[in-house]
Amino acid sequence: FRFYHKPETTIMHAFLLILIGFVYVFLLVEGYTKGAIRAKGYFWHIRIYDRDAEPGDYWFTFALYAVLTFVCFGFGV
Repeated sequence: FRFYHKPETTIMHAFLLILIGFVYVFLLVEGYTKGAIRAKGYFWHIRIYDRDAEPGDYWFTFALYAVLTFVCFGFGV
């Protein structure tokens, strides 16, 4: 059994990763300009971390989004 990727699925996965990377770029820019970053909460809830009120959670989420942006663009390209 040989593991083989079709070129169509490889292009689709790359496009999906680049699209997810742009979502993280949007969240990073929005979080930096507004001073509050959105994060995933439990189930369908969204948590918002303020830069002044919760700096540890804000900068951890910011750094995590930055790493995920580079990973998505790195594997997508």
